Amino acid sequence: MSIILQIYINNEVIFLTFTLSNMAAKLLTLLVVVAALTGAQSQVTQVTLPDQTRNHISNPLIGFGIAIPKMWVDVLQTCHVTFPNGFTHEVYPNNRLPSGPISFTPAAQPFTTCGIDFLHPPESMSGTYELMSMVRHTDNSQTFTRQRFNIVITMHGDLWQVDDQQN
Repeated sequence: MSIILQIYINNEVIFLTFTLSNMAAKLLTLLVVVAALTGAQSQVTQVTLPDQTRNHISNPLIGFGIAIPKMWVDVLQTCHVTFPNGFTHEVYPNNRLPSGPISFTPAAQPFTTCGIDFLHPPESMSGTYELMSMVRHTDNSQTFTRQRFNIVITMHGDLWQVDDQQN
């Protein structure tokens, strides 16, 4: 197999001819095919959803959550959350959230989505949380989606405490 390489230098054409063995030609063809397939699959669409503001009353029995929506046929690949203090934690596929009132929103595939739940968080956890997800679609394309949530948590301890004096 011969390859003719045409190079332009200062408006002059230079032709280079390479003769490859049969095995080298097969390897070169394989390399070109792999590069083409890799390039086609590596395209990632980036989406930024509008910011949301949420107000919640902290409750030890009723939690609340935030999530980035996705179609059930799509597959969640990664999910990360940035806390108001600027630290980013992996949520999915490995739950690396610090222990406390925030946890990953569990669901069975294909319903797993990028989301976190809050259960009785203190007011000090108010602030802006940013969720970031990578999703693979049925056509093998990928989408990186991010959304910021401004969470305002208020405490109403009197509402949730049981009066032990009553019989």
